[in-house]
Amino acid sequence: MRPTVAHYRAALVDYLLPQRGKVGLLAVLVLGNLGLGLAGPLIIRSFLDTALGHGALTALTTVAFLYLGVAAATQAVRVAETYVAEDVAWTATNRLRVDAARHCLKLDMAFHLARTPGELIQRIDGDADLLANFLSRFVLAILGNALLLVGVLVVLLRIDWLLGVTLALYCLVGLASLGRVRGVALPYFTLFLQLFSELFGFLEEWIAGTEDARANGAVHYPLRLLYQRFRAYLRPQRTAMVLIRAIEALSDLLLAIGTIVAFLFTAYLFTHHQISVGTAYLIFSYTQSLTTPMRQISGQLDDAQQATAGLVRMRELLALEPAVREGPGAPLPSGPLEIRFQGVSFAYAGTPVLHEVSFSLAPGRVLGVVGRTGSGKTTLTRLLFRLYDPTEGAITLGGVDLRKPTFAELRSRVGLATQEVQLFGASVRDNLTFFDPMVDDRRILVALADLGLME
Repeated sequence: MRPTVAHYRAALVDYLLPQRGKVGLLAVLVLGNLGLGLAGPLIIRSFLDTALGHGALTALTTVAFLYLGVAAATQAVRVAETYVAEDVAWTATNRLRVDAARHCLKLDMAFHLARTPGELIQRIDGDADLLANFLSRFVLAILGNALLLVGVLVVLLRIDWLLGVTLALYCLVGLASLGRVRGVALPYFTLFLQLFSELFGFLEEWIAGTEDARANGAVHYPLRLLYQRFRAYLRPQRTAMVLIRAIEALSDLLLAIGTIVAFLFTAYLFTHHQISVGTAYLIFSYTQSLTTPMRQISGQLDDAQQATAGLVRMRELLALEPAVREGPGAPLPSGPLEIRFQGVSFAYAGTPVLHEVSFSLAPGRVLGVVGRTGSGKTTLTRLLFRLYDPTEGAITLGGVDLRKPTFAELRSRVGLATQEVQLFGASVRDNLTFFDPMVDDRRILVALADLGLME
């Protein structure tokens, strides 16, 4: 899935619009920082021309203090800009993480069986992290640096039209060259992010199975697989990094070309007495400052490559639809309910497990199901809990098809004890009640006493 402009716009609207106040403040700070950056060389030009023209000491002192004030204000604005940008980025990406995690929890068991927890952690957290800069600075930085380029070129055009036109062409060629090289890197970024998430899943699986691997002398097997995954991960990452270094080298080359152009024009204009020493400094300083917005735009495009790769993967994740859909909301009868399986068949990925199973279980009755491993015992409970839906047939609870109640309604009436004991990083109470604060302590103590677990 290649993201469109609509996808970028949706991401910005969904996660930045609720923070429009902070985003507005960030825009003011970004523009203020750019304006202060333009003011510095103008003040130094005034100081140089005043000093070389034997101006009054009072005027020089005023200009010097003005420059110190601008320098202090620049640092203060930069600190404030960084703080607000980080705040916006963390708020936006944390909301994105929550949305991705909530979406994953709504997806059916087939999705989770096909992916390891390590892979999902990387998808939810790592990919969201790649979007941090995009959601906080990208648009403002691109617009702000574009305005800075225009501002510098306007000043240079007023000094000498040929100088301004030449440097404008230099900027256009430089940005076009940087953008063209960056477009080549995107597929490699996307591929190594996918391989990176798979690496996390591999590590999670084998670290969890360390005891079995060591007990059975299989340690060399996961190590060999790890080397293979590192090798596969290395290739696209190396290609992407080489392209990024090529872009940096191209930026340095453009800086050198811009400096040469500035020196030639400044030398010509100064020797022909068309500019002062202060203006010569201003031309050189502004020409150097042209590389700053170009590099920052280039850097933002670098971040955009990674953000695009992250957005591709996040959109793919959020676009997945669960095979088991929420019911329209039919209420279940009160009290104990009859369970009825009517010609139920089910297959995992095309492999039949249950075939036309039919039975009923009256309220208050207990049914034990025995059979060989893989015969479908666990599948019966998963179907009853709607972790899966039958391939054919229907299951009713109290005469209501399980596909009609909402998940909350159904799962408030059906209890499931799985084969694996899962302890969460929480209090004993939370583990016993599954984070339900409505269960009072007396019920917990009675249950513990009944099970002989008080000690």
